[in-house]
Amino acid sequence: MSATLSATSAELNARADVSAERLQEHLNVFSTLFRDSGTEDERKAAAYIADKLTEYGVETHTCEFKSLISWPLEGKLEILDAEGNVAETITARTR
Repeated sequence: MSATLSATSAELNARADVSAERLQEHLNVFSTLFRDSGTEDERKAAAYIADKLTEYGVETHTCEFKSLISWPLEGKLEILDAEGNVAETITARTR
């Protein structure tokens, strides 16, 4: 069984617009955003992607939902010696 797939006009538009310069423009936008879950910058990133897809003729819809997100204040790894005492502590950047 085989199927023939044809590219939509939106896909053809998107393919025609691929270039190193365009990709660098996208990277420049995303590099300015801190995209942790639930942040305003994450919302900006989603809106940016939706806007670009709309420009190519792709219909988009952004789904939002309430959720609980764990953002620990600190993270650490404690290495114990044979007696169970902390021999070394390694702190981790959590955000």
